Amino acid sequence: MIPKHEIYAMHMAEAKRLFTDDQLIEMYTDFFNNYLTIKVFSEHYQIPTVIGEQVLNRGRELRSERAYNKRKV
Repeated sequence: MIPKHEIYAMHMAEAKRLFTDDQLIEMYTDFFNNYLTIKVFSEHYQIPTVIGEQVLNRGRELRSERAYNKRKV
């Protein structure tokens, strides 16, 4: 059985491979403004729900990093 942290890493790598950082941020913002569930978001983008979760996690992280870096300038 594959440990959960390895499965998480595999899905995160897939999300990074499929989308650029800018696309991940854009998709996170789209989800935040327009969707109630990850399932519907994933269906709209035609990606598996587990990848949709990782897209949103990484998009949120990237958006937060950029906002923090802008405040520092």
